[in-house]
Amino acid sequence: MACPNITLSNAIKKALAETQAYKIENLKLLLYNTKGEELLRYKKVD
Repeated sequence: MACPNITLSNAIKKALAETQAYKIENLKLLLYNTKGEELLRYKKVD
């Protein structure tokens, strides 16, 4: 089954490939590139 929003899927894939550092803070996973710019932010939900 194909992803219904391929643009979003490709953007996430690119950000994950560029990730060089991470931080876990207040139930959030923050992913950063080499410049220290935040690429993605995941939040734990129940």
